[in-house]
Amino acid sequence: MDFLVGGCLRDIILGKPPKDYDIISDAHVPFEPKVVLGKDILTYRYIIGGKIVDVSSQLNLQKRDFPMNAMALDFQGNFYDPRGGLEDLFNRQLSLEKERLEEDPVRILRAAKLCAELGLTPVGDKVDGLLLLSQMNEGRLYQEYLKMILSPEWLKAVEILKDFFQLPLKVPSTNLPPLVPVRTSACEAHHYPELFGLPPKLTNLCWDLEHMDLADPPACLCTHGKKAVWAALVQNKPEVIQLYKACALFRHKAPKTPTAENPHKHYYDQCVAFLREKQELGDA
Repeated sequence: MDFLVGGCLRDIILGKPPKDYDIISDAHVPFEPKVVLGKDILTYRYIIGGKIVDVSSQLNLQKRDFPMNAMALDFQGNFYDPRGGLEDLFNRQLSLEKERLEEDPVRILRAAKLCAELGLTPVGDKVDGLLLLSQMNEGRLYQEYLKMILSPEWLKAVEILKDFFQLPLKVPSTNLPPLVPVRTSACEAHHYPELFGLPPKLTNLCWDLEHMDLADPPACLCTHGKKAVWAALVQNKPEVIQLYKACALFRHKAPKTPTAENPHKHYYDQCVAFLREKQELGDA
């Protein structure tokens, strides 16, 4: 028997185009896979028509992460739903089972991302999210974390992690651009590097953004450029962001008249003077 399972079936039921396809089959695919995944149960990944198709040979719906991903459809049209995934979809909820989360704690992040993207409410077993995630491989945990914060609904996902799983994250008060350093800093994940496995370079950048001195916006912008804008987003300083437009205008259009003694300082002074004038006139 061949089966269509997992998220692709969930998306089809919701009327959404699947991002990839999971197939359970013993049939031999007549060309080499792109990559082989897994240890106990091997999964062969193919790229067909620009879509990812994962093929494995064992169907175990009880072991899949969430009930709505544990539905299956065979190619004779028979539908299997042993854990109530279809009911979850109709009720706009995601049932969480402690055993499945303890089995693979990154499912905590995956659950938050799924709920945020599909507008679902998490229900079911409560777990110690911080304890479980701290036991995970840092590299794998960080990759899943990046997937979550790069999702369009990442703010909602962070709210779910904070409220349902009691993770110590802070949700920013403003919508931020799709910049991993800014998002990471805004969530204060760099305060918990042992939890998210953040690389030192990113951790240091996040700390710099949160603690950058923005008391003198013209000087800060001329010194740090766009990095000062990132810091202003994290610290919620809209006046710095507005002034950056004038800074960009100066750098692109103002004539550079450096002196031989200290060309960089002379240009810096020109830039600061220009921004101070804009700031005083309120013409940023």
